[in-house]
Amino acid sequence: MSRLKPIAIEPKFGLIVGFILIATAVIGTFSKWEEFYEIFAPNGLLLNWRFVFLLILLSVLTVWFIMNYFWQKEQNLNADLELSVQNLKDLLKLSELEHLMDPITGIPNVRSLENDFEAYFSYQINKPPVQFVFIDLKEFGKINKQFLSQKTNKLIRYIAQTIYLGMRRNENMFKFPVTEQKQKGDKEGFYRIFPGGDEFVFIIEGDQSEALGFVNRLLDKFGEFTKMTETILGEKRPLSFYCSIAQVDSRDRSFQDIFERAEICYRTVWTGATSNFAITWYPNNLENILSRDDKKAAIYKKTKDIFEVVPVVQSL
Repeated sequence: MSRLKPIAIEPKFGLIVGFILIATAVIGTFSKWEEFYEIFAPNGLLLNWRFVFLLILLSVLTVWFIMNYFWQKEQNLNADLELSVQNLKDLLKLSELEHLMDPITGIPNVRSLENDFEAYFSYQINKPPVQFVFIDLKEFGKINKQFLSQKTNKLIRYIAQTIYLGMRRNENMFKFPVTEQKQKGDKEGFYRIFPGGDEFVFIIEGDQSEALGFVNRLLDKFGEFTKMTETILGEKRPLSFYCSIAQVDSRDRSFQDIFERAEICYRTVWTGATSNFAITWYPNNLENILSRDDKKAAIYKKTKDIFEVVPVVQSL
């Protein structure tokens, strides 16, 4: 149902109509005064239905024009107010989006990740299987130390944006800052110095083979990333990553639950790997079930061919 609106009267049209009425009244007064007077005041009597009708008509028109003017003025004020409110809402949405985006890479940050998991855990039934994939660019800290942060930030943004723009519908990517500190050589925690960071989390909807298929495709991109280091840094540096995959299960009740398990898996691969690309996944026994499908078995085989697979403790 459309809202009733005042009639917008252009000033130029009002002046034209007013001029015509005044001219008509003046001409009628001087040329046909007696006939005009006789119509509305027969025998000199003003209290008659014609004169009363004229007064009512003029009063109604006057009141209508006045009310329409203020109505139009009020509507204009309301329109300006609605525009201001909408602009404020847009600014709030923009601010919220900025709050959920990593400023360096331009992809969703850990706050967005936690919000998504909160929404996921709010579903009581029919939860789709989800894989938590954590990757860390190997020895990126050395690149951060050697080159200016402006260059390394540009490189990490290029890597993040290239991966992010190539994501499939069932895949999500988040920039994950690690706040835990450790001394160099201490493998009991994460080592983080520069604010750009080199850790990412991927949430893959589907079974474990879906996550493995994703990291297999991800590895293929790192040849291109290595070539880009020469363009961005001015020196070619090999890029690789370590990866852990943990499936979200029915025992998880919060983001922290799944992250703790993924962190243990990552520490396993970080301490046990000897090659550039290494991976671990949990639970291990899913491979026996999923590999009954030839296509999924091929995914597991490819993963073992291109990654160093570090086994994780099955009782995790």
